[in-house]
Amino acid sequence: MKLFTGLVLIGGKSSRMGTDKSRLIMDKKYLYQIAAEKLIPYCHRVFLSVNNQQAASQRFDYPVILDNYPESGPVGAILSCFENGHPSILVLAADMVSITSDDITALMDIHTNDKNNCTMFYNDRTNHYEPLLSLWEKTMYSELKKYFDEGGRSLQKFLNQQSINLYYIKDYAHFKNVNTPEDWLSQ
Repeated sequence: MKLFTGLVLIGGKSSRMGTDKSRLIMDKKYLYQIAAEKLIPYCHRVFLSVNNQQAASQRFDYPVILDNYPESGPVGAILSCFENGHPSILVLAADMVSITSDDITALMDIHTNDKNNCTMFYNDRTNHYEPLLSLWEKTMYSELKKYFDEGGRSLQKFLNQQSINLYYIKDYAHFKNVNTPEDWLSQ
């Protein structure tokens, strides 16, 4: 039984790209569609996390969760998903185009075996967590909400304050974001 709700993050500003990254096309599909399709085998339902402008001006072929906390990044998207009644969330950013089913399966296995409240990979090259592919349980909500209410917006800072186990990345190339036109051209 699939217990997770899939959440594709597409509500960012895409300021470095200069256009909505979720609407870039690869293999005749929008990036948000590709990300959603990657989550479907693991989730009972997949949603798109969208900002107010996207909700007002665009149509999507997946249900959306509107950011309750505009311009607050992934922290606000995760909080919004919890607040919409989803207790277990599998998060994937649309611009993580190289994530594979093996990456997601490995993450799911780690989460299940270690019974964590929050699971993601850790990049030992950059000394950062990789929360744009992550699993979150509702038990993390109160701590994340407290952090947000105190002005915190950085998932890295939040994760560094928690006792999140370190699971190292096997293939660093899979965790590269497409942020700029140069990144996009190198795909």
